[in-house]
Amino acid sequence: MVENAIEHGLRSSRRQPRRLIIALSEEKGICFIRVCDNGCGIPPDKMQGLFACETTHIGIKNVNERLKLSYGDNLGLIINSEADNGTEVIIRIPLQKNSPKP
Repeated sequence: MVENAIEHGLRSSRRQPRRLIIALSEEKGICFIRVCDNGCGIPPDKMQGLFACETTHIGIKNVNERLKLSYGDNLGLIINSEADNGTEVIIRIPLQKNSPKP
């Protein structure tokens, strides 16, 4: 997610200063890892296909599917983005040591 923020969000952005923020928080046993940039954002047409099989860029889809397989359908990725205003990716995983599914 950090690589995506740099490569796809910040590298092509003309906004100065460019910012990348990584933050951790916890709520009710769930760890929230936020990767936020103030880059170019994701166009709405691309946002719709990020979790679908309709794209050749399958990294985000694969990460989300692996998280859901490991931890359940209620966890995984959330992506908020606005064109020209940046992107926020939230990774949701449990805090418990024995939390992955067998």
